[in-house]
Amino acid sequence: MNTVRPQTDESMRQRRLGCLQAGLRRSATGSYVFTMLTLAVCFVLLPSVSRGDEQQTTSVTETARERTELPETFSKPVSVKVLAAAQAADGPAMPLGVTMQTESEPTTPAARYPQYQMGHLNRTQPEAADIQNPRLRLLLTLPDALILLDAILTIDGEPYQQAREKRVQDLLKFAQDPEAWRAERVTLLEQLKALADQVTGDVLNKVRAEAVAEIPESESPESESADLNEGEAGEEGEATTAEVEQPKLPPYLAPASLHERIERYLAATEQPPSAEELRWLLTNWVDGPVLLFLNDHFQRYRSDQAPVFRVLDRDRDGIISESELEMSVTSFQECDLNRDDIVQYSELNDVARDPRLQVTNAGHGRLIYALPSQSTAASVWQHLRSRYAADPDSAENSSTSRQAAERLAKIDVNGNDRLDDEELSLLQTCDADLTFRISFSTQHPETSQLQMVSVSPSLMAAIGSVSGSGNDFSVSLNGTRVSFSAVQSEFSDQISVGAVDDGYPMLPVVDPNDDGRFTIRELRKLQRRLTAFDGNGDGRITPDEARSTIRICFGLGPLAHTELATIRQLGSGTSTAEPGPDWFVRMDRNRDNDLSRKEFPGNDEQFAELDLDSDELISAEEARRSDLQTEER
Repeated sequence: MNTVRPQTDESMRQRRLGCLQAGLRRSATGSYVFTMLTLAVCFVLLPSVSRGDEQQTTSVTETARERTELPETFSKPVSVKVLAAAQAADGPAMPLGVTMQTESEPTTPAARYPQYQMGHLNRTQPEAADIQNPRLRLLLTLPDALILLDAILTIDGEPYQQAREKRVQDLLKFAQDPEAWRAERVTLLEQLKALADQVTGDVLNKVRAEAVAEIPESESPESESADLNEGEAGEEGEATTAEVEQPKLPPYLAPASLHERIERYLAATEQPPSAEELRWLLTNWVDGPVLLFLNDHFQRYRSDQAPVFRVLDRDRDGIISESELEMSVTSFQECDLNRDDIVQYSELNDVARDPRLQVTNAGHGRLIYALPSQSTAASVWQHLRSRYAADPDSAENSSTSRQAAERLAKIDVNGNDRLDDEELSLLQTCDADLTFRISFSTQHPETSQLQMVSVSPSLMAAIGSVSGSGNDFSVSLNGTRVSFSAVQSEFSDQISVGAVDDGYPMLPVVDPNDDGRFTIRELRKLQRRLTAFDGNGDGRITPDEARSTIRICFGLGPLAHTELATIRQLGSGTSTAEPGPDWFVRMDRNRDNDLSRKEFPGNDEQFAELDLDSDELISAEEARRSDLQTEER
């Protein structure tokens, strides 16, 4: 067995390149076995960086106190959705990227993750004491309330910032002595090589010899050398002198891995970087900060999507009046562009795009904030002030706006229209309104979960309903539905956080089966369903009464935007109704499981005979009963 010795980074790249070229050349000649074995041995022999090899199970001290005993429906955990792993620097598959990197591939965090905030205020380094703290305190700006939200985040049982710190310590060890760092990983690689030799043995040697024999002689170094010598000999007799070519510098290539970047740093500075410099390097040039917050525009880009409201608001005054509610079925039927007696949701969207129905609503911008510091306090306060401040001269200064202003006044305790140091300290130490625990497991992702831990007494009184199913936990707060979820990749040392105004506020109520279409039978229940939005019973529906769902997502890795990019799924969208007889199915052209008079080819008397309940529709059940009666005669 050959011993694998520590190699320089350049020799490692050359061997990888040689193995890959040999494998690809052999692949072109059709030997799949040789290709796979070559690539396998290539990456077994050469060390690859592994992140998160040693996982600790140290328990985390709880930071949130249970101030109110939660009902079982509140504290029942929901599972974390597992998505495809985000591309991670120096992951197990990183060696493959060495030969496939293109100049156009984004390398900086801002270019790789344009959905997230990457300003200098988002790239500050945490204090040493914060690394051991699993608590992330956030400000959630609901339409009529400002919620102080705590998220207790752990990765494999440890505070979430420990994952980045472990990576820094491992890189620090590499920077001190790269060869010794690689040597520690050679033992395992030698064992893997021995196993590979034992399995392949003579077979590998045979196919390797076969591959070498099939390589054209023109590609061999001997033939190239002979051609070169012949060319030089032919030029000796020429009288002209060959022009001297100017040396060409190879094009600059960005480092293919973090370890290559560190080795370039060592070559340039001739001294290893410090832990602080490595943290800065990871934050500013590699992956970005540990905490990734969604950009403002991402949080509000669906906030103005309300096609149902726009279609029902016939006079375009921003309010669905009592008369417009009575005409709701007519308004929907007018959207049936293909006249198939089915109003598709796409048809509602098409009508709502009419420029005459458009309403300017850019949303309220950022919905979730990290707890402000001294450097960000002024900016955060201005955002919150513009979000909640009510116009005292406006006649439409509703009670909701006054309640929001009162909530904002609780943060500005001294009423000086700014957040000073004492108020910032109070925000850090006071009890949170709502506390969640998000436990990510990289070794067993199926055990990751999200759970509500505590609710303040004041917020408990504002909670209307709570539901948790699958990967979603929803809370109704003063008429606003807030949905919490979490997603993860296989491993990451970053936490992504985002909140979106999901838009489409009336859809879940008017289309409870979530199939995206409204049949004749469903339209008959439309007006009754719409009255559920009239919270004050005045016979009208205002935009304040038809609120969109606010969705909040925590992701292990830069994944929160993938979960929040599409509209929420509210149901299966599949019908459980039993189909009718064959003749019924053939006549049911729009597939709504009902026959209208337009679809029925018989006369009025035959239709009335089959329409047992006289509702002007022949249902599948009525068709089956008719067939049964015919068989009994």
